[in-house]
Amino acid sequence: MVSVGTMKTLFQVFFLPHLFPVSPEIVRVLRMDLEDDKAPLAKKPAHLAVVLAVAVENGAQGDEDWEAKVAQLAQWAVASGIRTLSIMRNDAIHPEALESLQEHIDHSIKQFYREEKDVPGVLVRTLTPIEELDQQERVDLVITDSGSEVRKSVQALHGGRRYDLDVVILSPQDGHDRLAGHIKALGEAALRKEIESKDITMGYMEKKLSGELSEPELVIILKDDLDLSSYPPWNIRLTEIYHHPDQAVIPLYTMYLRALHRYAKCDQRFGK
Repeated sequence: MVSVGTMKTLFQVFFLPHLFPVSPEIVRVLRMDLEDDKAPLAKKPAHLAVVLAVAVENGAQGDEDWEAKVAQLAQWAVASGIRTLSIMRNDAIHPEALESLQEHIDHSIKQFYREEKDVPGVLVRTLTPIEELDQQERVDLVITDSGSEVRKSVQALHGGRRYDLDVVILSPQDGHDRLAGHIKALGEAALRKEIESKDITMGYMEKKLSGELSEPELVIILKDDLDLSSYPPWNIRLTEIYHHPDQAVIPLYTMYLRALHRYAKCDQRFGK
């Protein structure tokens, strides 16, 4: 008779990187690990960022594999109590692919919580284009460390949809290009006398640059090179970085737990 511990180890090493956990027994084991009630982590990231590239050379299969990994990460993030999961791609995601990802994640979360009455909600989105933000002036708020105000704003933008996990899909255009776009729009507003120099404070810039995306406490890089792949630079000023290059050797689930435990033990002095 194979013990639960042995089954868990075999599943992690041989199956978890490729298959979704659908067996109720396996799901219980995973959720016990992730929720960790007996030995809770000293701290957990409210916002987890993951640099996860699409294998474009594999065509449609590459997109499917990427979508499956994101859905797995969403499962584990919900079970870990993480509120925001941002995924940095190496290209922009098509609107139809975004809808497909939403459906995939919704289905996987239902499978993961099949024994529960209340299934957590997940919202999958991208950042709003700068020109639309300028037109509608929707982000008039002060950002907090928890990102709670960002969540209120995002919820309002998406028809008041309730969600427990906010999944934000980013592309290289959301990095330095978006930062440059904001600065350009700011300069044009100044030329039109719509804003004065005294109005440009740190709080104002925080609203403009972080209105839809809180700062992640932890970013996991899933690639051989230690490269943030144009992740929005304003949002990672104090972020802990965990690099995981050997994906072929260490399963994704094992890496995920290792990253959370390392973050829980890190000493953040913030320059002091």
